[in-house]
Amino acid sequence: LFIFDVHGTLLSCNWKDKYQLVYQELFQTAPPADWIMQNIFGKNDKEIAEFLRQASGRFLTEINALIAKYQRFIHTTADIPAVPGALKFIETLKAKQIPFFIISGGNKEVVTAQLTKNNLLTGVPEQNILCGLPRAEMLSALVQQYPQHNLLLWDDWIEGVAAFSEQGGIVCGLPQ
Repeated sequence: LFIFDVHGTLLSCNWKDKYQLVYQELFQTAPPADWIMQNIFGKNDKEIAEFLRQASGRFLTEINALIAKYQRFIHTTADIPAVPGALKFIETLKAKQIPFFIISGGNKEVVTAQLTKNNLLTGVPEQNILCGLPRAEMLSALVQQYPQHNLLLWDDWIEGVAAFSEQGGIVCGLPQ
């Protein structure tokens, strides 16, 4: 059973945009070209928020609110193209009748629209698109619902790799 994260896996990665916008609001200027790679890449959300708190002198609650604000903004307004090869991969799974789920912490209406725009949902049952819940919760539910299957998660979420591996799933982590 395949499980796909949406943003960064089926649709192009946009997590960097969120942090660039947060940086710009905090410091009133665009981040230096190498800022993402030096300070953000390879860190989880808590580490990033703490780094931004220390660098800006702002409260952690304010930093977390900005991160959430720009995450929502990007996931609800951005025109996000499909990852090269994603459509062919989904079509192959459907042709071979290999079951799969698509998961996202984002708003289902928005995620569905983004995937539809890229032709990634043709023939995908509605119940196979899970959105709006914490990712760990969705993964746990799928592990429990499909105990007879080997589950393979395609994801770019650092915390998800460890969380899903602990539940016995196999993870294909996509580098960003």
